[in-house]
Amino acid sequence: MPENHHPSKKLTPKETEVLHLLKQGYLYKEIADVQQVKIDTVKKHAKNIYRKLHARNRMEAVNKMYTA
Repeated sequence: MPENHHPSKKLTPKETEVLHLLKQGYLYKEIADVQQVKIDTVKKHAKNIYRKLHARNRMEAVNKMYTA
């Protein structure tokens, strides 16, 4: 896949960081604590990640991001 079409190019740096933490098994609450933001902020990032990667859940998003 050409580098400019890689799924990571669709995500903001913060979304990429959230997805990386999701990949490691962190819960939304734990990500919020690590990033020192509200859980609603993490949920918004996750929703944007799933939309941008055309994924229905965490596992599908991780697979699309890290196996592309």
